[in-house]
Amino acid sequence: MEISQLASHSSDPTWEKPRFRALHTIQPFSTDDIGSRDDSDLTERAKALNRISLEFQTLIGKNAPLSEIESFMRQWEIASSSGHIVQPNILAWFSDTNALRLACANNDPGTVRFLLNKGLSITPSAIIYAASKLKETHDTTIMQALLDFGWDINEPLGETRPPLIRYVILPL
Repeated sequence: MEISQLASHSSDPTWEKPRFRALHTIQPFSTDDIGSRDDSDLTERAKALNRISLEFQTLIGKNAPLSEIESFMRQWEIASSSGHIVQPNILAWFSDTNALRLACANNDPGTVRFLLNKGLSITPSAIIYAASKLKETHDTTIMQALLDFGWDINEPLGETRPPLIRYVILPL
């Protein structure tokens, strides 16, 4: 895929809205129209973004060495006024994967920090897995990284899930 063919902002009509989760997650009780589980209605650009994102998630999931992850990400970077950044449409698709959650589950603080530095969004599932690893290992490194990159411990984890701090103060 030619990186120059991708939109740099979500307001651009050629922006490919991330659909990775919709394509790769079974949501049996969802009534939202988030898309089909096949890619027959995707543009060629979206299909390419889906393939790239799947490769990215697989790389993180198998706990690849950080150098391999860095090398993979480098091919999707563009020059900007603040240095090299991951192309925005690709970054949106990467953020829609479970990569950060998998890095937290793998208990890999180096990869977690790298992904956050590259701009991946902090998701409730990543927080839950990081908290689980904290409980298991008593190592606060990953939780600290999430806090350093803007996660608010007082923010609810979902519509029906209270903030993580609630479980610290009032354990179940």
